[in-house]
Amino acid sequence: MNATELAAELVITKAHLAALNAAITALQDPTVHRYDLDTGQTRTVVWRHELPKIFQQRRELMNEICMMGARKDGAGIIVQPGF
Repeated sequence: MNATELAAELVITKAHLAALNAAITALQDPTVHRYDLDTGQTRTVVWRHELPKIFQQRRELMNEICMMGARKDGAGIIVQPGF
């Protein structure tokens, strides 16, 4: 992917992350048992018991956003031994 494609994908991924954050916020209310998750591309009903899965998806998206941002900006990875 080139920088333009990465930037476009980054916008989509950030929108998905914002939708997940909205779902997490809503489902933390004890009176809410389900939430209609709309990512802009798909609509899904998520339930309170799925919160651990949603938190995992959020962690994965945050990692993906960091990786895409680094790739878009031309960052590299330098590994140094710890000894």
